[in-house]
Amino acid sequence: MRSQKRNKTTSPGPAVPTPPTKTQNRYAILAQEASKVDTEGKPLPPPPQNHKPPPIFIHGVINYDQMIKSIREVAEDEQYFTKSMANDVIKLTSSTSDTYRSLIKHFKENGIFFHTYQLKEERAYRVVLKYLHHSTDVKDILQELLEMGHVARNIVNAHHRQTKEPLNLFFVDLEPADNNKDI
Repeated sequence: MRSQKRNKTTSPGPAVPTPPTKTQNRYAILAQEASKVDTEGKPLPPPPQNHKPPPIFIHGVINYDQMIKSIREVAEDEQYFTKSMANDVIKLTSSTSDTYRSLIKHFKENGIFFHTYQLKEERAYRVVLKYLHHSTDVKDILQELLEMGHVARNIVNAHHRQTKEPLNLFFVDLEPADNNKDI
């Protein structure tokens, strides 16, 4: 048989106040940024993001020094860097969008074989219109979008991949704009 021990309880004495504990919220800066409003009380849009430009792949580079001399005509050494890939391909990465555009223009003017991707800020905003009959005229869709304040770059009626029959589905590429997400 085990003996049970009883805990002695004492009545609490006078309450001693504890000093308040200071805590920090590392996300408080987000609330401050979100609370920025204009003169009418509407929240301000976030500042535009500067995306880094995509790489440029230059094909058939046999003389690296000659290629670098050609690039230096357009851009300074600090504005790009290169990486040698397999099969005589050079990967060229530029630091700014302006450098990227000037390099692309230079390569086109000199007939240099390359490939790259579109800048993110120039890329079209793709929307899919569903449940719209396939016989609907593309010009009517274009006109309706213009009245709503959207500029369409391209409108294509989708087709079934096997039977090639038109579907009640349209792919719409909108020009980059601030109101694209409102569609």
